[in-house]
Amino acid sequence: MKVQRTAVLALVFLLVTLSGCKSPGGKPAGVVPIKEALAAGRSPVEVGSVVPMLVSPVTPTFKVTVKNITDVPLDSIGWTAIAFDESGKPIPEGEVEGGYAEPLNPIAAGEARELSFMIQFENAASVKLVLKDVIYKAANPLGKKFGDLAYKWENPYYEADLQKARGISIPD
Repeated sequence: MKVQRTAVLALVFLLVTLSGCKSPGGKPAGVVPIKEALAAGRSPVEVGSVVPMLVSPVTPTFKVTVKNITDVPLDSIGWTAIAFDESGKPIPEGEVEGGYAEPLNPIAAGEARELSFMIQFENAASVKLVLKDVIYKAANPLGKKFGDLAYKWENPYYEADLQKARGISIPD
């Protein structure tokens, strides 16, 4: 009798835990349908703070956490990295294109992933990232038998965000 009660309690705990991970529609909690996010002018991804890592003294390495806030997988994220010296000034020629691209291992709906990247400027003390574009997979309008299609979201505020990250004020 005690074994049955323990098994039932374990099953209830498992079901409660699993039900807390998903919203009623079967999607992870906290995600927004991609169409709603885009209609509201939101990016499909949230980019966290860039943090330096002690990996190489010659090529500074940084890490950043990105979170997919939508209900579709993200195949790639493109950004511009702006490198700054120890005094907080942008390094001349210190802007490089970078990002995450791995269609075989997309960032799933609601998933947060820690990414690392290197900057070829050895005097880079900090980096700001400006989101440029995101490629995501969404359902094919012709139906599931035709497979998902890749779509591209481009940051409509990219140029303004780039100027702001450089420390250049932009009039409203």
